[in-house]
Amino acid sequence: MDKPLIFTRTSILILMKTTASAFHRRTAGFSRILAAAALAWFSLSTASANPLYALQAYLKADSTSSHTQFGFSVAVSGDTAVVGQGNRNGAYVFVRNGATWTQQASLQSDNAFPGVFGVSVAVSGDTIVVGSTNQGGPPPFGGPGAAYVFVRSGTTWTRQAVLAPANPGFQMEFGVSVSVSGDTVVVGASNPADNLPLAGSATVYTRNGSTWTEQANLKASNPGQNDLFGNSVEVVGDTLVVGALGEGSSSTGVNSVPNEDAAFAGAAYVFVRNGTAWSQQAFLKAGNAGAGDYFGRSVALAGDTVVVGADGEDSSTTGVNSAPNESAADAGAGYVFVRSGTTWSQQAYLKAGNAGAGDKFGSSAAVTGDTVVVGAIGEASSTAGVDSTPNDAAAGAGAAYVFSRAAAVWTQQAYLKASNPAAGANFGKAVGAAGETVIAGANFESSSSTGINSTPDTAAPQAGAAYIFVPPFQFSPWTGDATSGIGAKTIWARRFGVADNATINGVTLAGTGYIVSSPAFDLAGPTTNYTLDDTNNLSGLTGQGSATVAKRFSYGGTPATLTFKQLTPGFTYTATLLTVGWDATPGIRAQTFTSGTDSRVIDQNAYGDNAGLRIDYTFKAGFPTRTLTITPPNANYTFHLYAVALRLAGFTAPADLRLAKNGANLNFDFTSAAGLSYTLWQSDALQSWTNTGLPAITGDSTAKTMTLPAPNSTVPKRYYRVLAQ
Repeated sequence: MDKPLIFTRTSILILMKTTASAFHRRTAGFSRILAAAALAWFSLSTASANPLYALQAYLKADSTSSHTQFGFSVAVSGDTAVVGQGNRNGAYVFVRNGATWTQQASLQSDNAFPGVFGVSVAVSGDTIVVGSTNQGGPPPFGGPGAAYVFVRSGTTWTRQAVLAPANPGFQMEFGVSVSVSGDTVVVGASNPADNLPLAGSATVYTRNGSTWTEQANLKASNPGQNDLFGNSVEVVGDTLVVGALGEGSSSTGVNSVPNEDAAFAGAAYVFVRNGTAWSQQAFLKAGNAGAGDYFGRSVALAGDTVVVGADGEDSSTTGVNSAPNESAADAGAGYVFVRSGTTWSQQAYLKAGNAGAGDKFGSSAAVTGDTVVVGAIGEASSTAGVDSTPNDAAAGAGAAYVFSRAAAVWTQQAYLKASNPAAGANFGKAVGAAGETVIAGANFESSSSTGINSTPDTAAPQAGAAYIFVPPFQFSPWTGDATSGIGAKTIWARRFGVADNATINGVTLAGTGYIVSSPAFDLAGPTTNYTLDDTNNLSGLTGQGSATVAKRFSYGGTPATLTFKQLTPGFTYTATLLTVGWDATPGIRAQTFTSGTDSRVIDQNAYGDNAGLRIDYTFKAGFPTRTLTITPPNANYTFHLYAVALRLAGFTAPADLRLAKNGANLNFDFTSAAGLSYTLWQSDALQSWTNTGLPAITGDSTAKTMTLPAPNSTVPKRYYRVLAQ
C-alpha cells in the first residue's frame, strides 16, 4: 500500500497513521517464535520489595525559560552527562563527583541561523556531539543542519569541528540523531538531498588527531520515500545500528524479504566496519511487525545487543515475551536482538508492566551491558519516584522502565517516574544509560527553577528537566582526597578506629572532623563526640548529622547500625563510608547494606587487598533520623569502617557553621565559585534547617560576605550555614 504523506515544518515531522483496520494487521507465526522462547513475566505486584534505583539528581539549566524543552535529548558517559534543548540553541554538560552533580559547561551554536541546536546529543569520554537540525537557513525554510563536536581538556570544553553534509539542501534534518564512540561519529539525516524525499541517510565521520573526515554515507538496502532512515542511530566500535521508523514492510524477523504492505511499520539496520569499509550485516524487523508501529523510533547498542523501540505498537499485554494482541493503540514495545558471530536473532519482546493505550513505550531506549532502559512519554500515572503504584491520573506524564538480563532471560527491574510528575511532562522523551547510571529527560516539565536538585514549581511551561537515577547504594575506588567525597565542608566527617589526624589514601582524617568545632557545632547529649570500644554497636556521637558508629562495625555475624540523626525531613542527603580492602579473598567481607526499602550487597574487598573503597548512600529524609544496617551473612564475615561523612545531596558548603548570639550581627565570609548560587540557611537548635529567604549570591570566584540577622531575646542564639548549588 502507499505510505501516508509527511508534512515538514522546520524540524517537526508530523506522522499520520492511516485507518485502524489497515494498521492492525499482523503476520502469522509470531506465537511460534514466542513458544520457543523462555517466558519471563513481570507484574507490578511482584516487583522487588527493595527498589534497585533511586533519584540522584534533578537537573535544570543554570538559566530557565518557558518552551526551551531542556531534556529533549540526553546522554551519559561515566560521570559526564549532557542534556540538549529541543526548542532553543543550547546543550548543557554536567559532571559528577561522588554523588554530587554540577553544571560544567553550556554549549551553543555560533551560526547566525542555529536551527535546533541540542535536538540530539551524544557523549563518549571527553567528546560530545550535538546535532543542530535546520542550521544554516533562515526560517521558515531551514538549512541542511549540522553536528558540532566538542572536546574537553581538564574542565574546559572547546569546539573541535562542525560536521555538515557533503550535498547540502533545505530541511535535510541533518543532525536529527547523533552518536559517538571513540574517534567515530555518526550523524543521521531524515531528508538528505541525495536520496528519495525523506528516505534518510546516516553519515560516518572519523577523527585523526583533531581532524574529522567523512568515512561513509550509508543508506538502507531497501530505500523508500518517507522511510526516515537515520531518525535514530548508535555506533559502538565497528558496529552501527540505524533506525528507520517509516519503513513500510510487513515482513518480520531478521533479514526478511521486504515489501510495501505496512506503512510505517519501521525497521532497523545493522552495519559493520572492516578497516574503513562499512557493509550492512542485518535488516531487523519486529517479530509482530505491523503498520504504524514505528519500529526504529529509538535504537540502542552495546556489544552484541541491539534494542529497538516501537512506540506505535498496539498490544495491551505486559511483561517480557508475552503474546501480542491489538487491544491498546500506541501502547508501544521494545525489542532486543543479539548477535552470535555474524547472525542476529530476536531475544526478547519487552512490554511495560503497566502497558496502556497511548503510553508510547519505546519512544526512547538505551542499553548498557545487561541493562536496558525504555522510555514511555505517554504513560499516564501521577505517581512519583521509583516503583510506585501507577494510576491513570496524569496523561502524558511519562515513565521509564529498567530491564535486566540474566542467562538470556529479561525481567523488569524498575519503574521510574519523575520526582515532580505532571500531565504532559513527557518524562522519558530521551533516556541514556552508562554502567549503573540512568538519565531521563522530560522536555515538557514546567518548572522555572534552576541548577541541581532545586525545588520545582510550575511557572515555566515546557522549560524541561532531566533526572538521574542510580542504585541507592553506589561504590567506587577511593584513591585519594579527590575521590574521598569528604573534602567539601558540608555537614560533618569523622574518622574512627584510627589515630587522630591519620592519613589514609591521601586524606587526613581530622580528630574533630571537618566541621565539628566549638562553638560552631552544638553537640547534644554526651560531652564527647563518640565512645569507642570493641562492641559492635556504639553510641555517643550526636548533633547535626550525627551517627552511631562502631570500631569493627560488623563483626562476628552480628548486624551493625549507623544512625544519622537530626536530619531535616524532605531534604536529600548522601552518606559516604570509607574503608580499605582487608584481604585478597573476594566475597569474604561482603555485607548487605539496608536502609528502609533500599538494599545492596557490597564487598569490602571489591577492589582488592589494601585498596580503598568508597560507599555512597543517597536518601531523602522522611524523619529526623535514618538508620543504615550492615548485615554479614555469617560469623566469618566482617566489615571495617574508617570514616563516615554526610552531606546534603547537590549542595556544597564553602565554610564552617556560624553561631550568632543575641543582639550581635555577624558577617559570614566565604570564597565563592563561579557558576554556583549561594543561599543562607538557619537553625535554632540544629534540629532542622530553613532558608532565611535572603537574596541568593551568584558565585564568581571572589570573596563574598553575608550579614547574618541578629537573634533576639526570644531566640538568643541561632546557627547559620551557607549552601551552594
